[in-house]
Amino acid sequence: MRIIITILLTCFLKITQGQTNADSIITIIKPSLFGWYKVIESSNHNVWSIGGNIQITGSSNSNAILFKGYSNVGASLIASIKDNTIIIPHQIYTVIPFGGNGKSKFDIVAEAKGIIKSGEIKLEFYRKTDSLTEYKGVITAIRLPAQDTIIGKCYYRYVKYDLNRNPFEIGEFYDNGVKNGNWLYRHQNKHLTSDVNYINDTLNGRATYYYYRGELHYPTRKLEGLTLNGKKTGIWFLKERKNKLRFWHTTAIYIYNNSEQMTSKTLTYRNGKPKLQIFYSDSEKEIWYRFFKKNGEIYIDDNKNHWNYEMPISK
Repeated sequence: MRIIITILLTCFLKITQGQTNADSIITIIKPSLFGWYKVIESSNHNVWSIGGNIQITGSSNSNAILFKGYSNVGASLIASIKDNTIIIPHQIYTVIPFGGNGKSKFDIVAEAKGIIKSGEIKLEFYRKTDSLTEYKGVITAIRLPAQDTIIGKCYYRYVKYDLNRNPFEIGEFYDNGVKNGNWLYRHQNKHLTSDVNYINDTLNGRATYYYYRGELHYPTRKLEGLTLNGKKTGIWFLKERKNKLRFWHTTAIYIYNNSEQMTSKTLTYRNGKPKLQIFYSDSEKEIWYRFFKKNGEIYIDDNKNHWNYEMPISK
């Protein structure tokens, strides 16, 4: 009697929790497959651009997924996964180009099949626009950590990887081959070398370049200032620090006109006050020298260089 009651109670609990033998028919997708992926290889950029983002979302109790792309005009496709095979069945979807006002729309036919395993997607992709132009190609995408393209509070839509799958070019906006917004560049040893901004594929705005000494994994020098139409302009500061726990201090100041011609450069004392200021002619020749005491007082101001100095280079 006790055994019968136990069996009935177990069946009742399964039914109330929605668990029946029929659930075994459904392919269960591991939630670990969901998330962001980055395209690192593409045999045809018309199919999917290298650096494009792919997001896979869905439910853990169904084999249906949503295959979203925030590159290539933001495709959002219905797909399925079973036994590590990902299938995007033949379907038509309407897209609006990034930054569009909704008036410019076009239809695309999509179809793809491939595998998803060990954090990697490899898809043979086919798509056809409403102009009947056919595109075929194979893409490879790798799984990204949750915060891979979110640095600080800025979301980056483009990431390019080296052969070791380390990101070395990270961009905020990249549409139709045009860079906009903030972009970060890293050396193959993973060091950040440049932090710059673009407007329509041209350097404009704040820019910082980092320099490293020897085998150190942190920058000991940085050059920062503004760019305008691809050229340095205004005041640029060269700063140094002895180690990553020390504050940055200014060692040199450069002033450029809008043609990136240097009009003056200044060496500074540790207290930040000027030590030596050099002025340049339109032909970039040194024409005037101004020497300062540590308290900021000028003690020499003429066209002769009274001191053998070694001026830090500007990039």
